[in-house]
Amino acid sequence: MSTDLSSSSPDIDGHPHWYVVKRNGRRQTFDMLKVYKRIADLVKAPPELHNINVDYLVQRVISSMSDGVSTRELDKIAIEACERRMLTHHEYQQMAVRLLETSIRKDAPATFSAMMDNAGSVPYLQFPYFDYSVNTTEFREWALARRKELDEILLTLEDERRWDYPLQGLTILSKKYLRMSPDERRPYLENVSTFWLRVAAYVHYPDLEKVKACADALSRGYFTYPTPTLTNSGQNMSSCFLQRTPHDSMQSIMMTLVRAGMQSKGGGGVGIADDMLRSADSTVAGTNGRTSGVQAWSTLKEHVARKVDQGGNKRDGTFAVYLPDWHADVLETFRLGSPETEKMTRTHKLNYGFWVSDLWLRRFLGKEPETHWTFFNPNNIVKVFQDESALSKLPEEVRHAVYEMEVIMTGFNPSEEAPVGLGYFWGETFDMVYKALEDLSQRYPHILWSKRMPISEMANELRNLTATIGRVYFQRKDAHIKQSNLLNWGPAFGGSNICTEISEPSGLLPYKWLEKAAEVMVQIAESPGDPRNTQQRKLLSLNSEGIHSSYLQTMYLDNPRHFIFNTLKRNPVATAVCNLGSVMLPAYVKKIHPGPGLREDSEWDEEWVDWSRMAQDIMLLTEGMINVCRRTKCPDLSSYIGNVLMQSIGLGVSGFHDYLAMLGVPFESEMAEALNRDTFALIYFYSVKQSANMAEDIGSYPMYEGSPLSKGLLAPHLRADGSKAMQLAR
Repeated sequence: MSTDLSSSSPDIDGHPHWYVVKRNGRRQTFDMLKVYKRIADLVKAPPELHNINVDYLVQRVISSMSDGVSTRELDKIAIEACERRMLTHHEYQQMAVRLLETSIRKDAPATFSAMMDNAGSVPYLQFPYFDYSVNTTEFREWALARRKELDEILLTLEDERRWDYPLQGLTILSKKYLRMSPDERRPYLENVSTFWLRVAAYVHYPDLEKVKACADALSRGYFTYPTPTLTNSGQNMSSCFLQRTPHDSMQSIMMTLVRAGMQSKGGGGVGIADDMLRSADSTVAGTNGRTSGVQAWSTLKEHVARKVDQGGNKRDGTFAVYLPDWHADVLETFRLGSPETEKMTRTHKLNYGFWVSDLWLRRFLGKEPETHWTFFNPNNIVKVFQDESALSKLPEEVRHAVYEMEVIMTGFNPSEEAPVGLGYFWGETFDMVYKALEDLSQRYPHILWSKRMPISEMANELRNLTATIGRVYFQRKDAHIKQSNLLNWGPAFGGSNICTEISEPSGLLPYKWLEKAAEVMVQIAESPGDPRNTQQRKLLSLNSEGIHSSYLQTMYLDNPRHFIFNTLKRNPVATAVCNLGSVMLPAYVKKIHPGPGLREDSEWDEEWVDWSRMAQDIMLLTEGMINVCRRTKCPDLSSYIGNVLMQSIGLGVSGFHDYLAMLGVPFESEMAEALNRDTFALIYFYSVKQSANMAEDIGSYPMYEGSPLSKGLLAPHLRADGSKAMQLAR
């Protein structure tokens, strides 16, 4: 129903004894005409809404009036009225968005510079809102010096795009992402447009042109950064942490949990590989007791995830536990997420990852004669590898592989015990060692315990668990490792992150990379202007047990090389850190297929997809993610080490199925495969190109030497020839 906005307001008696409380705290007589004008002006604002019943919305506000209600509450009443009418016409959702966005705008400072001034006036907040943030002072000085230019950039974002959100999206944005003030009268420190500019400014300063381009792309929905980057600019902006429990010991397990808690507190999701933990009912040598297995530690991780949410009530804490296909506790652990599990031990917050080998897949697909799968206790395998008598019963090529791995593991840290486990092998070597252990366990069960299951039965169990709990990830170990650019780290791949998007080495820090990390950290220590200097000194101090705090500053400044190297030797563990970005593919579709039929040709030129804009945005997004690597505040020393060494970024896409539908491409067609290949080829090419461009200016990342990239091997080369990856890993 359309409304003639030129007509008079509805005939509703006023109530002069009603007062409303304005945002500045003043009481004012309620004026129904102001309510009518506000709603009518929003309806008429371009693009005009033609199916909104203004009288109905005003009536709903009047009927819910009470003396002393705030003007913000009146906005909420009008929004709820729109929500009740959304099923009658889609424009009511757009109207609710306009009401919510303008309500936020009234609460927040009008300009970027005013936002900075307001944030700085709050006693315990400094822009970007926390006084321990990385580079806060430098950024604030730059932003204040460029306040005029930043305010001008903000004006370019103030058009109809600020209403181009679904209501649910804008509601989540307002509750979880926009910066808040302790002043209840004006609870927001920024509106939606200022929010996008704040993120772009922190990621790309001091380059104003790139700040403007990034803010424009973010506000138009061309690409986005992950939640920690959007909410925590100036703190931990990294989104994913990958840990590996390095030893099967109480200290190692508990320190992994402590690190996971710190990383979750900083706003990131945590993936933990537990392939080294012994299975249930194993012997505890120190007490002659029996272990509870990975299940008990998973339940403990569940409690940590519940209590330590991401970023202080920004999001629920989320962990993922990864176990290999051969671990004896793999199915029992995954069953903890099932509704049929006892309530006290059920894990609602955990995701589970199935770290699956190509050997398991070949047996499942019937490409090998063996139809059963064998499970082992990791602790028993370590003992077999350490026992010369047991090892002698294995074939010579297997013994050689174990001896070779022992040499590699000794190079991880000569002063630390680094036992060889089955989880360190992959590819053809894993196949050989696993089959030899299968044979040994069947011939000498007293030497190596195992249990067997038909692989079809195991696959059905995994399928049922996935359908029941929806959180069992299947990740191909060999495919991930052989395509990694971090093969020169060593055999330290054990799983992925909470969304199974990436795989990086983590856990014990190889000695050569410990030295490299110390070298890089010394360079940072000797560069007072480096933004990482402050957080580096604090993290090292926190991990310098037994040293009185009054001496730490002197030791760090007088002999940073000695201080840093010794601290790292006491903490030889690295957590892989990844900084993610997502390209919104539907935003680049220029011409939508009219339908109802599907496309028959497979050409996607500039008439259909804005490939030029996509290429430019990928380079801009890549540069932003690399800047995030260098500016993020890591929550603990292990993640700081991993981030300094690897500087990893992950670039993905959103809306792929919408992308296909808009172009009229059948989902399961060869045309879809071709479009997928072309799109990701473009993304990979331009991200690598921009990374190389930045390396010329600021230098390559510390682990570049010896990596596949340093040898001219890109992901397609490694994917096509796994033997090259095997050689690099050695």
